[in-house]
Amino acid sequence: GDVYKRQYQRRVHGQLCDDDYIELNKPENLRKRNFLVFHSNWQVANVTTAANYFHLLRRQMLREFRKPLVLMSPKKLLRLRAATSNIEDMGPGTSFKKVFDEAYPQELVPMKEVRRLVFCTGQIYYDLLEKRRATKTKDVAIIRLEQVGPFPYEEVETLLKEYPGAKEFVWAQEEPLNFGAWNFVSPRIQVLMDNQKIKKELIFQGRPPSGSPATGSVSYTHLRAHETGRNLVCRLLLEKKKLV
Repeated sequence: GDVYKRQYQRRVHGQLCDDDYIELNKPENLRKRNFLVFHSNWQVANVTTAANYFHLLRRQMLREFRKPLVLMSPKKLLRLRAATSNIEDMGPGTSFKKVFDEAYPQELVPMKEVRRLVFCTGQIYYDLLEKRRATKTKDVAIIRLEQVGPFPYEEVETLLKEYPGAKEFVWAQEEPLNFGAWNFVSPRIQVLMDNQKIKKELIFQGRPPSGSPATGSVSYTHLRAHETGRNLVCRLLLEKKKLV
């Protein structure tokens, strides 16, 4: 429910690690990013496919060290047809993916012509994808963070370089501004953008700040989630003007 999903996620991100994202991205410290897991209290993941769920659990068991794993994926994805995977995705030569690039590039314009780059994590990806297809939007790419912490600096940095024509960079989440992963991921994505001389600010798109993690009404919560999600998608995918 809302109390678990919002309040707990904010707390685990806040106490995740002590990495200095500014110092870590200086040229002389880049190598230290490979050892973040050893300096973290736990790992936080929000996987969106069955195969990546399998690989995440497999990695957890096979690692030569032990580190607690916090999995934020909701029950909805257990029965969502779009989140299923082929058996080949779990076979030899496959492994856990910390970040998923745009999954359907054939539905978009060439990468260098993508106008807006949307970062997200978890089930909201499928809502964004569904609406993008319904509106036939072809210049918005969606990137999923499957592992939120330790933050996947190298993977995100690589993806930023693949979209040189992007003019807007957005973080989308269904939680309010003061909940969810925004406060954890935003400064880290921003410092990677600054390092690549991308003179843009990462834009938040989600619900306005809320003083409580739950409304006290299940029906109202679901209605508000639906309405806010619809407005969010409209702003992300339908509007051609610059987001503010």
